[in-house]
Amino acid sequence: ADNHANHFIVDDGVADRANWISYEPTEGVIAPDENTETTVTLNATDLDAGDYEADLRIMSNDPNNAEVVVAVIMHIAEAPVIAVDPENLDFGGVDVGDIGEVVLTINNSGNTDLVVSDITVDAEMFSTNFGEELSIARGASTELTVTFEPPERGEHVGVLTISSNDQNNGELDVELVGMGLTPPEISVDPLEIEAEQSGDFVV
Repeated sequence: ADNHANHFIVDDGVADRANWISYEPTEGVIAPDENTETTVTLNATDLDAGDYEADLRIMSNDPNNAEVVVAVIMHIAEAPVIAVDPENLDFGGVDVGDIGEVVLTINNSGNTDLVVSDITVDAEMFSTNFGEELSIARGASTELTVTFEPPERGEHVGVLTISSNDQNNGELDVELVGMGLTPPEISVDPLEIEAEQSGDFVV
């Protein structure tokens, strides 16, 4: 018997969604009394939440069963996914009395809206421009300005906490660090030079 052809066809009825299924190998030969395996890969990247159905059709030269249909069903739950860039904020050195600013980007890599309900900071020398609850669409991002105003010289640390509807990371912590520096102060002595003749004078 000729066992030379096996062919796999994916059909989900929607042409622009066919790329969520792939399979390997696409064809092959099976000797009598043997079997083989085909790996079917489901890829939910960039797909909306919901149910996806397709038929994997296996075509062969079996005279009694030339086409075998395998039903494929994938359920994608609604899931916002929060991420920040950078993961921690380092303000470096800032003079006491001055204000340093760093931009924190909040990303949503999930498949539904990410709702940021609150942003808090546990140290008074750090603050943000967060005003009220905000929504970030899937694949989108927003920028948050974080400020550092050192009250005195030395290292200062804090934690910024982002509360959202990400079920796996409902409270995301961002470590904050900055160094308060003493601003330079100039003094001159003497403040007046009096001379009765030309010459060099040390100040």
